[in-house]
Parts: sequence; C-alpha cells; structure tokens
Amino acid sequence: FLHTRDVKYGTAAVGKVVSYRAEPSPKGEGYRNAYDVAVLQPDKGEVVGYVTKWQKDKNGKLYGFLKVKAAEGIKSAYFTQDDIPVGSIPPAAIQPGFEAVLTVVNSPGRPDGYKAQGLQFFSTRRAELHH
Repeated sequence: FLHTRDVKYGTAAVGKVVSYRAEPSPKGEGYRNAYDVAVLQPDKGEVVGYVTKWQKDKNGKLYGFLKVKAAEGIKSAYFTQDDIPVGSIPPAAIQPGFEAVLTVVNSPGRPDGYKAQGLQFFSTRRAELHH
C-alpha cells in the first residue's frame, strides 16, 4: 500500500513541521495510506515526502514510517505512539480524511538521524492540505 509519488521539492529539516493526511489503502481496511506530506512554513507549504507504512509491535504500539527528502537524498524518519500528545486523537482512530502534524527532530540513536515527534491529529474530517 505504499504511496510512491516522487518527492517534488522542499527539505525536511530539524524543527520543521510536516503535515500529512491518511487515506484508505486498496489493500484493505487494515491499512491506511498517508500522502500529501507538506512542510508547513509561515508563507507556504512544500511537499517533501510521504508516509510509507503503519505497523504495530508485539505490545500493540503503533509505528509510522515517513520518507522525507533531506540534503543527502531520501531519508527514512519514524514516529511512534509515544509521540502523540495526551488529549489528542488516539492512534487507533486514524481514519481516511484525518490530517496530522508532526515535527522532525534529531534522533541520535537512529542511523537515519531523523525522528518525527510531536504528532498531533487536529481534524476528524477530510482535510485540505496547505499548499
């Protein structure tokens, strides 16, 4: 259920905010395809990458994997259920049309060097991204 659209422009950097939304996957109800990823800046939004997959570990924790365009090329970032703030929509509620925002930060323990943190769901209806 990967969304393979090429990255067009923009660079995901530490401190930048990335927005994406979830859509249904043709592989079935158990999957959610996330696309239209944008770096949100005061003046414009730039498309920088896409979420490649969701998965759960043995404890049921949800992981999301994000492909972002960095100076060195396409890099993988990730976010976990722990990155979702208290009071936000729980990860199990990710549904088509939801829009989420996360911030890319340094992750020293990861070979890719990026971790996406501060995940927040702020819409329960189909969201239009800021282009």
